[in-house]
Amino acid sequence: MRDASPGFVDSARAPAMRPVIDLAQRAARSSAHVLITGESGAGKRSLARWIHAAGPRAAGPLIAISSAALGDALLAGQSAAQAHAVFRDAAGGTLVIDELAELPYEAQAALVQLLDQRLDAPALRPDGPDGARVIATTRHAARDMLRADLYYAIAVIAIAVPPLRERAADIPALVARFLARQGRTARITDAALAHLAAARWPGNVRELEAAIERAIALSDDGRDDPVDDPVNDPVNDPVIDVAQLAGVAPAPATSPDHRGRRSFPR
Repeated sequence: MRDASPGFVDSARAPAMRPVIDLAQRAARSSAHVLITGESGAGKRSLARWIHAAGPRAAGPLIAISSAALGDALLAGQSAAQAHAVFRDAAGGTLVIDELAELPYEAQAALVQLLDQRLDAPALRPDGPDGARVIATTRHAARDMLRADLYYAIAVIAIAVPPLRERAADIPALVARFLARQGRTARITDAALAHLAAARWPGNVRELEAAIERAIALSDDGRDDPVDDPVNDPVNDPVIDVAQLAGVAPAPATSPDHRGRRSFPR
């Protein structure tokens, strides 16, 4: 996925995102481990990258690893040499663990043991100049799927990213970012923006980005006569209307309240 970390914060307009950004800014100034929860596609990895880039560790490495790969490294041997190597690679920077709650139980125990060795292993000490800070993400209910000791070790700062349906005010700025990525000055009608704001977005920001990319591919180029160089012709800018957003399903008339949800489905 393309790095959208600066734009993630720049696009935050919804009231629901204000505490998220405030907490992320505070986290960026510290070296404490962070657990970011939220539905798939909500922007957890983008927020993790932003926290890294906005703090004193920005000059250090940013290493991302999946829970499956980390689990293999942790269970490779009693000494967990491979896992130590992962932390050493991220020394002075940030180690992002994707979908931490999917880490097998045995591997969770090994990770706890590894983190408990931080006093003897500089690469495991986030507060030291040679240590790696951990930012973990998960779309699941972390308290239900993580060992308690691992949860409290990682969730020193816990940030919950709300789904896109709860932050419709972010959609215009997100759309503007996605249009700019296409390399052309595309336009979108007010009716199309209203259609996007009323959608369910089960795939969240990732689904919105795909919808914009698809809409541009299907859009009217704004003129009837073909041109020799459509990419560099300003009159040939694509226009996105509701017709190009047919694949975006509107929210039901009586949409359930998801604000209390703490389990994040696949």
